[in-house]
Amino acid sequence: MSKLCIIKQPAGLGDIFFCQKIADQLIQKEYKVVWPIIEHFKWLPKYIQKQNIEYPLVTSTFKYKELFNDQTPVINRPNFLFLPLQTASKWVTASTFMEAKYNLVGGTSVNWQSHFKIHRNKEREQKLFKYFGINKQDKFTLVNRNFASPPDIQKNLNIKPNSNHIVEVDFLGWDNIFDWCGLIEAAEEIHTVETSFCYIIEKVNTSKKLFMYSRNGQHENFDYIKSVFNKPWNYMI
Repeated sequence: MSKLCIIKQPAGLGDIFFCQKIADQLIQKEYKVVWPIIEHFKWLPKYIQKQNIEYPLVTSTFKYKELFNDQTPVINRPNFLFLPLQTASKWVTASTFMEAKYNLVGGTSVNWQSHFKIHRNKEREQKLFKYFGINKQDKFTLVNRNFASPPDIQKNLNIKPNSNHIVEVDFLGWDNIFDWCGLIEAAEEIHTVETSFCYIIEKVNTSKKLFMYSRNGQHENFDYIKSVFNKPWNYMI
């Protein structure tokens, strides 16, 4: 495969999940995709497995790394693309900064969910059930306050669901976000800040009682993100 595309979106797990359709379309056009990621996401390739795509660490050596430190797209060179999806809204006009990522390649995000395929590790998921002492038939509310990429994790402390049994999402050191898929599916209700957790909820079988909260009031509404999701979310302004 002589065609090469380098994608710059090293962090923002939700963005990486959302843009898997872009990678698939490039692979279909016979590009090899190189998608450098931050050290904290080094486990990612085990859960998103595709042929002709690599996820080197941004600290490693890879071809055309000198371009990676730039922000300017390369879209007119034969057999080579550099797509700074992270800053796509600087280069194209779009309704939202999320849609700008697709506009940069002349595409649309419609049905992005079908391109975001998770290779789940049920053994690791079960380990979290045991950690919290939960059986799959138990009724509980799952609450995720965490947002932003590590090591700068932040929390929305204003999420206050009315529930007697709350399981708080708090990354424990030995787990990663995909290990929570089982608890996401088992929860009676889910309350989460707008973050990568929402993209996983879009993929797995969940309760219809879904509540999304802003990142500590950073936005007055959810117009910037509503077009991304299909499930019946309750947007908590």
